[in-house]
Amino acid sequence: DFVFAFDPEGHVEELTDYWQRQVKVLYDSGTQLITLKVSAFTAQDAQEIAAAVFQESSDKINALSTIAQDDATRLAKAELDKARAELTETRQAMTAFRMRSQIVDPEADLAGQMGVLSGLQAQLAEALVAHDLLLDNAQPTDHRVTQSQQKIDALRRLIEAERAKFGAEGQGPAGESYAQLMAEYEKLAVDREFAEGAYRSARIAHETALAEAQRQARYLAAHIEPKVAQSATEPNRPWLWAMITGMLLAGWSILVLVYYSVRDRR
Repeated sequence: DFVFAFDPEGHVEELTDYWQRQVKVLYDSGTQLITLKVSAFTAQDAQEIAAAVFQESSDKINALSTIAQDDATRLAKAELDKARAELTETRQAMTAFRMRSQIVDPEADLAGQMGVLSGLQAQLAEALVAHDLLLDNAQPTDHRVTQSQQKIDALRRLIEAERAKFGAEGQGPAGESYAQLMAEYEKLAVDREFAEGAYRSARIAHETALAEAQRQARYLAAHIEPKVAQSATEPNRPWLWAMITGMLLAGWSILVLVYYSVRDRR
């Protein structure tokens, strides 16, 4: 079709003008519906072009929506990754401390040590009472008094040894100062608790940002799928024939007038 077809040697600007004549996009602001009208040489071509335009538009809108979602959640995701890295670091530090000190839970270990100390103090109290009762009925040189005093001295040494573990010079299972181990453990425990709280907050913020981005996501849905036209509406042949006939008649009339005008001058 030399009249309606596009010249293959035409420039891109001419192709753009031709495309805009053949494919029209209408937007209804009231219903927010977009109508795509495609003109082609066959109904099948028009349907395929409309389907291709719809698919390309859908892919583009989805890509833009994905980019917008990534932009909206980038900061929250960066904070979440940072909080996760800090939490992992604090947990690794706690694991390294437990492996070095050979203490899984210093607080439980401390409670156990306090239980041992309390037991020794109770035994010392009983030994002192028994020793006083023995002195009331025996001479100081009695071997029973001597054994009782030795027991008391042994309990006191054990108590002093247990108490020394809680001082600056005391040593834990790995030979380190028990006081320093407890101070280090408390610092690590506080760091881990803070990191866990920061991670929970960052995760909630990320999930909130993601939900908000998904809520604001845009997508293209077909209200009516591209259909194959049942009858051709373009070109409007009766109108074209009428226009051509009118132009021929006008041309013929002009030629007749020119002919008679020239003949009258002669």
